[in-house]
Amino acid sequence: MNQLTHPLIFKQIKQNTQEITSPYAVIDIPLLVDREGNISSHYRQLIDRILVVEAPPKLQIKRLVQRNGLSPDEAKLRLKAQASNEQRRRLADDLLVNDQSILHLNQCLHDLHNRYLDLANKV
Repeated sequence: MNQLTHPLIFKQIKQNTQEITSPYAVIDIPLLVDREGNISSHYRQLIDRILVVEAPPKLQIKRLVQRNGLSPDEAKLRLKAQASNEQRRRLADDLLVNDQSILHLNQCLHDLHNRYLDLANKV
C-alpha cells in the first residue's frame, strides 16, 4: 500500500511546496521516519529541518484509544509498526514533547514559530 500511495503523496507535497509564499512552511508527514529509522531521499530534498512531536508511549496509547477507538492492544501494535520515538529523535532538529496542557503546547508552538521566522530570515 505504501509503495502505491507514497509516490503520489510526495508528488503532491512537492507541488504544494513550490507554491509557498510564506517565510517557512510546515509539512505534516506522520510516517516520515520508517520503521528502520530512515527518511526517504525524496523527502530529504524538500526538508530543511525536522520537527518531531512526541508523547510518552503510555500517553500515545491512551490517545489512540480515545481518538481512533482502538483497543489498547491494537494501539500498541500500531505503535510497534512505526519508528520509535528514539529513532525519530535521532533525526530531529527540533523536538516538541506533547505531554502537558494545550496552553503549554501553544506556548511551545509560539516559540518554535519565532525560531523558524528567525531562521527563515537568515537564509
